[in-house]
Amino acid sequence: TNNYNVTITVPKDIIVASSGNILSEKIRGKKKTYSIEGKLIRDFAWVASPNFTIKESHIGDTVIKLYAMADKPDIADYVLQVGKDSIDIFNKIFGKYPYGIYSIVMTEFPTGMEYPGIVFINKEYYNIHFKDPLEKVIVHETAHQWWYSVVGNDQIDEAWLDESLATYSEVTYINNKHGEEEGENY
Repeated sequence: TNNYNVTITVPKDIIVASSGNILSEKIRGKKKTYSIEGKLIRDFAWVASPNFTIKESHIGDTVIKLYAMADKPDIADYVLQVGKDSIDIFNKIFGKYPYGIYSIVMTEFPTGMEYPGIVFINKEYYNIHFKDPLEKVIVHETAHQWWYSVVGNDQIDEAWLDESLATYSEVTYINNKHGEEEGENY
């Protein structure tokens, strides 16, 4: 694990979502500079868009942030709730989420992708007709906060390890959220 101190400068209309904690955003002329600190994380990721809308919620002392494209606000509350439920359930079972901020970001990434403190979820999942697959991909990527970020493994040569634990965590979530029968069926 490493400590990251990152400075990102972008056009002032761009919104950045990242691993770690955004300490400040300073606008100077046509540019915006983000100062970001990531403590004890194995890698650092960021994504940017002029179209993000940000919604925020809390579970305990963890801030849950959703960065969604402005044209898909209808499912934001659902996504935030799944993020909160995932963190809550996994906190109780696997140990406390260590990063303080958890960001779920709507992206062009093909399905979902995990990084410490931030996950990318494909924009096509953000559809009222795909609530079940959306829930599962958020839960899976959230589980990686433990099974990729906290308990690190060689994700290239030994991907089966964190992927299998994240998939197992989906069943654990369903058992706790929807009941043992649904968990067994899943």
